[in-house]
Order: sequence, then C-alpha cells, then structure tokens
Amino acid sequence: MTTRSTISDRACAVCRGSRVFHRLTVAENLRLSRSPGGFGPALDRFPQLSGLLDRRCGALSGGEQQLLAIAKTLLLRPRVLLIDETSTGLSPVAVQRTLPILRRLADTEGTAIVLVEQHIDHALAVADEAVVLHHGRIVLAGRAADLRTDRDRIRRAYFGS
Repeated sequence: MTTRSTISDRACAVCRGSRVFHRLTVAENLRLSRSPGGFGPALDRFPQLSGLLDRRCGALSGGEQQLLAIAKTLLLRPRVLLIDETSTGLSPVAVQRTLPILRRLADTEGTAIVLVEQHIDHALAVADEAVVLHHGRIVLAGRAADLRTDRDRIRRAYFGS
C-alpha cells in the first residue's frame, strides 16, 4: 500500500498563545502527537521538559507551555512549520536554546520554517531569508546574512520611515 503525503497533512503552526491541554500532564500532552517513535525525541530537543513530565500543564509557566507546544509540533515531523513569536513568554536562555533547534531541524530534516518574530536579532541569527512587513505589505526582503549587517535599512523598513 502506498500513501501520499500532502502539504496539508504535513504543515503545522505554533502560534502565540498556542494552547496545551491544561488538565493533562506534559507527558499526556506529548503522547497526543502519536509519534511512532514516542516522545523521546521531544525530550532530546528540550531536556528541560524531562523534569516536568508529571506536571499538569496548567501549572506550567507561559514559557514552559510554549516549549511544550513547539515540542509537540516537532514530533509530527512537519514539512512546513509556521511559528509565531517564538520568543514570547520564553526566557532569554530558552530562546537561545530553541532557535538553534529550529535551525538544525531545517538543515537536517529539510523542514521549511516560517518564523514570525518581532525580535529582529533572534530571527536574523537563524534565518536564511528575511521579510519585513509594514501594514501588511512587504517593504524589505533579502538574505538574512546581508540584512544582519544593514541595521539602518531594517530600522527604516520596520518603522516605515
């Protein structure tokens, strides 16, 4: 039997305010992904979740809930992943750990990642390409490496001047 994977069954989003099931534990939330390999890969990527497996998600901080939402989504092995405001609710240390994980995912598994992020430095540090929107219009687009060195151009595009 042959199955075909379509973009719709392999595209996932982790949005700001993504919900986890608050009455379930971290382990129960991870099991919901029904990953064939179990949820071990999520703990490999986010070891800080290991100590929280028995904790109900309603007792987690917002940043811990965000990490869990990302971990659950990555277990689905998406081809395309949209992440809105990765850094929202995460400590600076968690952001520094999470963004390289996303970069490795893109490099090793070929996952296309669309990262929506207000913190320009975070996004440009891991992105290949960058797009700045102003009132819903593209006002700047280019290679992230080039834009990292042109802060004035980014600032003008970002603030619409």
